[in-house]
Amino acid sequence: MVLWLLGACALRATVAPSERDRALAEVDAAWAVRAEPGNLDAAMDRLLQALALDPADPAVLARLARSEWTRAYLEPGAAHFEIAQDYGYRCLLGWAPFASRADAGGYLVSPETAKELPAEAAECLTWTVAAGLGQVELRGSGGALELEALAALIGRLADLDPADAPGFADWAQAKLLLLQGSPDTQEVRRLLGAAIGDAPGVLLFRVELADALPDARNVALEGFEPPAPDPWALENTAWRARLSPRSEPSAR
Repeated sequence: MVLWLLGACALRATVAPSERDRALAEVDAAWAVRAEPGNLDAAMDRLLQALALDPADPAVLARLARSEWTRAYLEPGAAHFEIAQDYGYRCLLGWAPFASRADAGGYLVSPETAKELPAEAAECLTWTVAAGLGQVELRGSGGALELEALAALIGRLADLDPADAPGFADWAQAKLLLLQGSPDTQEVRRLLGAAIGDAPGVLLFRVELADALPDARNVALEGFEPPAPDPWALENTAWRARLSPRSEPSAR
C-alpha cells in the first residue's frame, strides 16, 4: 500500500493543475443538472478520464463515490454501493495518518483510526459512509463486521458535520441505529428530524423516517416541496418510487 501511495504521489506531481481543474469544472457542470438525460453518464466518463491522470486525487475519488452512490438508487440490485464504497475508501487512504493505521482492503476502522481523518476528508467520508450503509443494508446480517467499521467512520463524520452535505451526518447516525436494531426510536426520530430540517429537499431522509417510524409517516412526508430547480431531482424520483401509494407526499 505504501508503494502504491508513493507511486500515486509521484504521478500527481506530473499532472498540470489546469488540466485537472478543467476536468472537475466539466464534471461539476454536468452534475449540477444530472437529472437531464445523459449528464450523469457524461460526468462519470469525465471523472474516469481524470482518474486515469491521477488515481489518488481525492476530489476525483469523492465525486466518483458520490456518483456511484446515486446510481445505486437508480439501478437497485447492481453493485454500485460496493463500487462507491471502494472509491470512497481509496479517497480516505490519501490521508497518510489514516492510511498508516487502516486496513487497505477490509474496511476495518477503529474509532482511533477514524479520528486521524482531517476536516479536508469530509467529502470523501460522507460518500464512503453513505455507500457503506447502503451496502450493509443490502447484505443484511452479512454486513455486521462492516457495520462495526462504519460506526467509527460515522462517529468521525458526526464530529465534522460537513456543511457541503447538510443532513447526511445526522441521517448516517440514524441509519446506523436502524441497521443495528436499536430500540431507541426517540433518537432515530431526533436525528432524522434534524436531517430533514437541514436539508428539507432531500426526500431520502423523509422516506427513512416514514419507513422506520410509521407513526411519523404523515409528518415526514407532509408538504414535501423541493426547490425549483431541484438539485436532487434525479435521486428524489428514485426515492419517491420507494413509497407506497398511501404514503406519497402531498403536493402543494
